[in-house]
Amino acid sequence: MRTRHKRVVVYLTEDEFNYLTEVCCKTKISKTNMFRYLLLGYTPPEGPPVNYDELIFQLRALGNNINQILHIARINGILNPKELQKHLNELHNLEKKMDSAFEMRRNSKWQSCI
Repeated sequence: MRTRHKRVVVYLTEDEFNYLTEVCCKTKISKTNMFRYLLLGYTPPEGPPVNYDELIFQLRALGNNINQILHIARINGILNPKELQKHLNELHNLEKKMDSAFEMRRNSKWQSCI
């Protein structure tokens, strides 16, 4: 059942509509919700980058590999420093990728103009 019963019609110029569409695509929020958020004084941040899901998948896979290596090392009483270092380097590189992706998001024009 609908909780909002009041309807508002807004007319925009072509440029305003294009800008609204662009902002909604960046934030991954519908136009209706965008108007609600702006009306309530909330500035939504941009959505995660396109490759966000891939980065999270890789991060989880590397974390799992490191846990498996450490588990085997504890059981056998040995540690393979080369393999552990390789996975730690991959994890560090992935962390850099995620930092750069989210740094781009933090410095976006949309956040600074409102």
